[in-house]
Amino acid sequence: MASDLETRSDPLSGLTVLDEKGASVGFVSDVIYDNGDDAPTWYVVDCGWMRSEHYVPVEGSFVTSKGDVILPFQKRWVRAAPKAADGHVLTSALRRDLAIYYD
Repeated sequence: MASDLETRSDPLSGLTVLDEKGASVGFVSDVIYDNGDDAPTWYVVDCGWMRSEHYVPVEGSFVTSKGDVILPFQKRWVRAAPKAADGHVLTSALRRDLAIYYD
């Protein structure tokens, strides 16, 4: 199990997520701190009504002065990413799938 996984209320939660071309992807529904320090490692992005939440790595993203999260991926790539598990828990199998997908 992921004993080092931590989620917490985060100022990034609720921010609008845009892809690398400026298209709306959704919003940050959760932020996962998975590396034992204060740096976030994963966003959980809610892609909207009747769509799944997906994990997106924080690495390579940035927050604009308007408060939008810009991802280094296209919208369709995020929507095809592994879906977020209940409770947003990262199991070893899910970590493997994410590594394969994003690497």
